[in-house]
Amino acid sequence: MPNGVPNNVFAAAVLAINRTSLLVTTFAGLALNDGFADGLGKNARFYNPGGIAIDENDNLYVGDCVNGAIRKIDAAGNVTTLARSLGQIYGLVWDGKGNLYAAGYTTHKIYKIDSSGAVTTIAGSTAGHTDGDGSLAQFNYPFGLAIDKDGNLYVSDESTHPKDHLPLVGGRFVLSMDEIREVSV
Repeated sequence: MPNGVPNNVFAAAVLAINRTSLLVTTFAGLALNDGFADGLGKNARFYNPGGIAIDENDNLYVGDCVNGAIRKIDAAGNVTTLARSLGQIYGLVWDGKGNLYAAGYTTHKIYKIDSSGAVTTIAGSTAGHTDGDGSLAQFNYPFGLAIDKDGNLYVSDESTHPKDHLPLVGGRFVLSMDEIREVSV
């Protein structure tokens, strides 16, 4: 560790890399200055930023893990809080239809957050691995998310199975032999 920096410091900044020059700069937050504050660029504070997603308007969404929040950073670097009290958020994905999906690592839930910041739990309840609709489904530390071209949401579940699959709208979860959850709508 650098001189005077304790070994328990969490990351506190969101960095940008220029594709042409490969120059790395701080886009929001300030390294080694964790906390929780909305603001412009380096005036904002994060506490272990995790998952990151981008929408069609170049807004970034960041899982602010220790703060249990999802933060929105616009193209100018303005940081605002979109949602709070969600546990540690590592997996984030934008669906292109105005919705952000988040994997609640410590809450074992999958959330849908609309553009107004309204949060809905779409799947998950307590730690485990159970197929089912909505709160009947169980995850054990969901970590990563992806959406395919058909709108199916995929969840990597750290402590159970490498890949799970759940629908964005209605349906039934069925465990297949290869541990991918199939959707029957």
